[in-house]
Amino acid sequence: MTVGANREVGLSSTYTCVAYVVDGRLWPANTGDPTEFMMPSEIAAIEVYRAGDVPQTVPDWMYVRSCETVVIWTRFHIARGGTRRGR
Repeated sequence: MTVGANREVGLSSTYTCVAYVVDGRLWPANTGDPTEFMMPSEIAAIEVYRAGDVPQTVPDWMYVRSCETVVIWTRFHIARGGTRRGR
């Protein structure tokens, strides 16, 4: 599964940047798409935010607010009682 800044996933048609957050933690930009490292069955939920629309209530995400952001929650994270704050 590849997610990019395009109309297919509802993001803007002009590329800015795409940031990934997995289980509340920022995915390192130089490692590529996190879905290359997980099976679809491991994904519990996906949230997609336009640049500037990332929730202000999650301080750890302040660095991605200027990017299109894809947030992935894994079944492992949810099963161990994780929250949307990534803890």
